[in-house]
Amino acid sequence: MLFSLLGIIITIIWYFYYVRDIYKWDNKPHFYSWLIWWIVLLIWFSIQFVHNGGLGSFVTLFEAIFCLGITFIAIKKWEKNITSWDKISLAFAFVSIFFWLVLKNPVISVVLLISIDFFWFFPTFRKAYKKPFEESISPYLAGWIVFTFAIIWLAEYTFLTYAYPLAIIIFDSVLMGMILIRRRVLSK
Repeated sequence: MLFSLLGIIITIIWYFYYVRDIYKWDNKPHFYSWLIWWIVLLIWFSIQFVHNGGLGSFVTLFEAIFCLGITFIAIKKWEKNITSWDKISLAFAFVSIFFWLVLKNPVISVVLLISIDFFWFFPTFRKAYKKPFEESISPYLAGWIVFTFAIIWLAEYTFLTYAYPLAIIIFDSVLMGMILIRRRVLSK
């Protein structure tokens, strides 16, 4: 219970700072990325909860709620450089969700959800590569911490409960590393 509360508090704090950065114009969220993260996290919470994720699954629910909030904020303050790849990624995500709903297979669903999230890191990754000073590291660091805690307090350890948090930890690590390297390179 204590770890669940700690995870929720960390989530609230890092979203607060992320939103603050948006309104200071230091950070411009990619609308497509946040929209799909909201959808994926909501579906992922359902899978975790149904498959005995316990309190660890509620971190995913809180993440989904905050992603929805960022999605609404991003409508006004989003990164306007939308590429063909972004549109293809969005289409892929919706097709994958459709197959998940039709197949009703949780293992395939998990693979599809992780694939969707992987593809949805591309718009943010691309934007952060070109403009690393317009992407805050704090939400990805906090996400890394929160999903590490989420894995620790899962009620049951199965592929269906821990695969997605583990994938997020990996994706966040890669994105943070790239942002730090790009900032260093562009500062010279």
